[in-house]
Amino acid sequence: MNPVQRTRLRLGVLMAATALGATGPASAQEKLAPGSTQRVQGTIHADAGRGMVEMASRATTLPDNLGQQAAARLQTSEGQAAVQKGDARAKAATGRGVSAGDVQAIADHYAGKTVYESSMRRVPVVSGYLLTLDARAASGPRVTLDMRLNEETLAPQSANVSYYPDSKDVFNSFKTGKKAPATVRIDKIERVGDKVFAVSGSFSADDLQPGAMSKKLQGQTLPAVSGRFAFTEVPLRDQ
Repeated sequence: MNPVQRTRLRLGVLMAATALGATGPASAQEKLAPGSTQRVQGTIHADAGRGMVEMASRATTLPDNLGQQAAARLQTSEGQAAVQKGDARAKAATGRGVSAGDVQAIADHYAGKTVYESSMRRVPVVSGYLLTLDARAASGPRVTLDMRLNEETLAPQSANVSYYPDSKDVFNSFKTGKKAPATVRIDKIERVGDKVFAVSGSFSADDLQPGAMSKKLQGQTLPAVSGRFAFTEVPLRDQ
């Protein structure tokens, strides 16, 4: 899933929750559809020049009747208003909108399933694994680490860091590039289940530039960001 697809999916899930009029616990990063449950997969601690901040990555299990909830809510004025607002945000950032039909399709597809913010998958074309660790603070930043791991040793071969100053703004971020890639050290990575890994380590990156969709951050640079990560549940996803 590329960054644009990931952003549109996340916006669709958020819109589905908003359209349902969902409210989550104070510690949750976003609104949850009624009947959802969450657990913490792991944490990222990062310093982007203003002190160390703790961010959490979560797995959300959605209710079996999510599709029915969405269908009912989308018939209300509040649900329709939420879709219109999300559609405008998606068009402004990606050039493609998100309709009520998209929200319904997402709700139908993910009903009863668990959505992981962080995961790992094998990619045969690169003879390795892609590991994505994504964590955010409720009223603070968000950090995404994308790593390519050696298929045999699971050692990091390349890495990119995305830093979002506002975790609620899915469009504006600073990113590493080919000229200044991120440095990642994995202290431990082990299989703790049939398709589940635990991983911990540290990272650093310099000279992060605004991402392609980051209109608010154009002309700015993030000099450096560094930190550590510790995860107890990173699922190995099917292709």
